[in-house]
Amino acid sequence: MQPEHLSVETSVGWEKIAKVYQALSSPAPLKNRLSQALNLLLPDQQERGAAIWLASPEQIWIGGHCPPSWEQQLHLQSGVLPFLIQKAMRSREAILQSPNHDIGAVLPIQWEGEMFGVFILTAPPLNERDVALWKEQIEPFARVLANEHGQGPAEADRLVLEVHQFLNEIHLNSSVWDFQQVTAQFTAAARNLMNADDAALILTDHVNPGLAIKRRLGVGRAWSGQISLRLEESLTRRALESRQILQSKDNGHMAFHPEIDRLPDLPVENLICAPLLAENMSLGVLQIINPQHDLRNPLIHSAFLVLINSLTTWMIKEQQATRLKITSAEMEARLWEITKSRNTLRTLFDSIPSSIYIIDRSYRIVAINLPRSQRARSEPRQLVGKKCYEALYNRSEICPDCRVLETFTQAVSTTRPVHEWLEGDRFIDWEITTYPIQEKNNLPHQVIVFEQDVTEKRSLEANLIQSEKMAAVGQLAAGIAHEINNPLAAIIANTQLLKRELLSDSADFMETLQLIETAGLRAANVVSGLLGISRKENKYEFEPLSLNESVRSALALVHHDLVRRSIEVVTDLQEDMPSLIASKNHLQSIWINLLVNSMDAMDKENGRIVITTRYAERNFIVTFEDNGKGIPQEYLSRIFEPFFTTKAAGRGTGLGLAITQRVIKEHQGEIRIESQLGQGVKITITLPDIPRG
Repeated sequence: MQPEHLSVETSVGWEKIAKVYQALSSPAPLKNRLSQALNLLLPDQQERGAAIWLASPEQIWIGGHCPPSWEQQLHLQSGVLPFLIQKAMRSREAILQSPNHDIGAVLPIQWEGEMFGVFILTAPPLNERDVALWKEQIEPFARVLANEHGQGPAEADRLVLEVHQFLNEIHLNSSVWDFQQVTAQFTAAARNLMNADDAALILTDHVNPGLAIKRRLGVGRAWSGQISLRLEESLTRRALESRQILQSKDNGHMAFHPEIDRLPDLPVENLICAPLLAENMSLGVLQIINPQHDLRNPLIHSAFLVLINSLTTWMIKEQQATRLKITSAEMEARLWEITKSRNTLRTLFDSIPSSIYIIDRSYRIVAINLPRSQRARSEPRQLVGKKCYEALYNRSEICPDCRVLETFTQAVSTTRPVHEWLEGDRFIDWEITTYPIQEKNNLPHQVIVFEQDVTEKRSLEANLIQSEKMAAVGQLAAGIAHEINNPLAAIIANTQLLKRELLSDSADFMETLQLIETAGLRAANVVSGLLGISRKENKYEFEPLSLNESVRSALALVHHDLVRRSIEVVTDLQEDMPSLIASKNHLQSIWINLLVNSMDAMDKENGRIVITTRYAERNFIVTFEDNGKGIPQEYLSRIFEPFFTTKAAGRGTGLGLAITQRVIKEHQGEIRIESQLGQGVKITITLPDIPRG
């Protein structure tokens, strides 16, 4: 005997039908039960109204969201509605095409050939799918009315009601039951509906559909055991492949598999295999062993389908919930990894000493690191979203030298220098580089701006250039020194011989010889200093000395020139200073160089030089300030370069300040020059009070 094929139909929502059955089966009066059941159907159909008209067991009219004219037509027995009701009662068929625009359909309420009334729906008209849906929802009304007449199968109705009560129970408790408990409850409900000896649930592996787990129910409502198996040729496999409910009463049929379709301790004489089907996959098969009720009974068949469809729906939701939990856990793990990576990158981003920020095509800050936000005296989160030129540079428009636009339009990196002045004549040299952030084959949508402090780098470069210049000077000085030192030695020696041989009462002549000797010694010091620029010769003899006396000695040496040029010298020398450990000759040469420079800068009468000495915070501070013509700003950065001079040709070599700077560095001091054109020059020299080796 071949297995019977029973179609697998799609049932409407079992929750709604269960509630309708429950409302219709209550002990309330019939009209109240019908009204409550009708209201349960309407909330999901808010665009429609509905009404029930019954001819028996008693004439009843119940309307919900329907036109008031309908009841008036029934009362007067005139109009379209009474005509359509009588037509449906006679034809026992649904009337879908209505000549009246406010009537969508008239559906008969009947059971096993007896008409009880009609179910009326407002417009719009129904399609075939909607008709099938509404017929399934109207069926509980027909069954209950048949029971009212004593014509319906009471036992089958009781079983159906138990099924729907069970579905309500599942709906209330499925959230606290686990997967095995819920599937066992469904299997037990199907076993009880069919009055079977036993039931089993075979769940297929979604990765490998050829493998499955078979769970046996046993006596109670919990699984009594399970085994793993491979789905070979069997009634169960045929049900999966055909996607239909199969039933076979031939226990000797070749399709029966001894392990898949049978139980080890129970003879199987009648077997129902109901596949649990989703749209594109098979979840498994529900086996009913030796059922006593006939599945061909429409009421039993309908209730069985409700159970199968409800179990399938619940399993799909459970699988989706499980996948959602897994996905959620994976997302949380990935989010944790992303957060960890973000924190690591943010720490790295903020730990970079250089200033970095990212802007979009509107020049709005997308991200900014801590060093750059600290320069703006703000926090990164307060700067994000603002225009970079407003938040960082306090401008109302794009910076004049900004090269970000070039990076956006050409997708190239750019570099530009910026000289930022700070308080107290301090400055920082910045090197600003832009890098494009772009997607494949697209222009950049963001740009990284990298601001690096290159002040020290520029200083080192300048020192390197200075060292190279000093090396060139040294090579030149080495050749010149030999040729100059010999004549200078002869001049100084002969001047000293003349001073010894001449009479001491020749005061004017002696003064002339003294000036010749002083000039020769000064020239010798210049040559010595010139050689010292390129060679660090150990000729610095440090000894305790009076800073004020060294200044006075230098003034005495140039006193004649000061008087001749009518230049006033004002000294403000602090008298209670400690001794300075320094090289007397080199220090005196500094003062002479500075005095000569000041005298050469006097281009007007009433020339004035102010010399001040102070001792503060273990530093000796000497200032020379004149009212000469001053130094142009563009020359201030070059005045310590060898051979650079602003004096007229023949009046200066450009070595004085270069030698002065070298001597001060040997004393571990510093020199600072301030000048305004036309107002003179102020030179400040700071020498630390430290012991010398």
